[in-house]
Parts: sequence; C-alpha cells; structure tokens
Amino acid sequence: MLISMLKALLVGVIVAVPVGPVLFFVIQKTMCDGRRAGLFAGLGSACADTIYATIGIFALGLVRNFIDRNTPVIMIIGGSLILLVGLNMVRARISVPENGKPKPKSKSGLWYSAQTLVCALSNPTALAVAMGVLAVFHLDSASLDFPAAIIIPFVFAGEMLYWSLLTFALQKFLHLTPRVLQIMSHAAGCIIAVLGVFLAVKGLLKVL
Repeated sequence: MLISMLKALLVGVIVAVPVGPVLFFVIQKTMCDGRRAGLFAGLGSACADTIYATIGIFALGLVRNFIDRNTPVIMIIGGSLILLVGLNMVRARISVPENGKPKPKSKSGLWYSAQTLVCALSNPTALAVAMGVLAVFHLDSASLDFPAAIIIPFVFAGEMLYWSLLTFALQKFLHLTPRVLQIMSHAAGCIIAVLGVFLAVKGLLKVL
C-alpha cells in the first residue's frame, strides 16, 4: 500500500507538469499578485486533476467512451472559456505602490481557484494524461488490492507539492520590475487566449 501511495503522489506531480493555460495563469498570478494567489490558482488545477484521476481510477472505460463522443463540444466550450480567461489577463493592470512592488488584487483566492478549475476541466487532454499516467503505474480499482479511494488524496497532495515548489521558486528567485511584470502578465494572457482559440477552432473543425 505504501508503494501505491508514493506512486499516487508521483502521479499528482506528473499530471501537473504539462505546459498549458493553467501553468501560465499560475505564473502570472504568482508574479503579479504574490505566492498566495499563485497557490490558490494551483489549487483549482489540483482539484480538477484529482477529479480526472478519480474518474480514471473508477470508470476508465465508460468515461473514455463519453469523452470520445463529445470531444468536439468539450473543446469548443473549453476553448471559449480559456479565451475569456486570457482576455481578462490581457486587460488587467498591475497597481504599483510607492515601494515599487506589485499590489495584490482584492479578489478572493477562491476566484483564482475557480478559473483554473474551469480551465483544467475544459481540457479533454487532461483526462487523457491522467488516465495514461494511472495506467502506467497500475493505479486503477481493478489493479489495487485495497480500496482505491485511499490513493486519491495522495494524487491531490502531489499536485499541490508541485504548485507549492513552483510558486516558491518564482517568488524566491525572480525579482522583476513592475513594468516587466506587466509585460509578462499581458504576454501570458495572450498565450492563454491563443491556446483557447486554437482549442475552440479545433473542436469546431471536428464538428464541421
């Protein structure tokens, strides 16, 4: 059981690593609003990936068929939501007080979590990644000799470990001027918006 728990922890780290809208969003929030905002953004992603991992553990075949049938629609809706998140980041302005450091936004950290949760759940590839990693480590209900629910918190813990280390490194080792932070914020927003458009168009082409 201990080996399976460690594997689940590693699964959480692995599924969090792929570059995508969530990563750019977490980086932007950490650099512009502080590590707390970045951690809340990572929390949303961790919840989404844990949901996908749970689905993968208990109902791999059923969910795979559903996703295959509805992938274009999911891509269109998800791409549109990701585009809105990117445009919101492009429009955002960083308030800089006299000490020259970015002023954290007044929005609740749970708002950041909600945005990354929606982005992550809107990306069908996230489910495929979770399922693939789980299959590699043989972490499914049929392969385990104990209740599979036990390993789910370890997947979540692995995700949060990754985001905690990333946000710590960003805040500890990168000291940028407010102007550079503003440029990074806009650049990250543009990248996310482009990814959203790509995902939506790809889904639309599949429908047509």
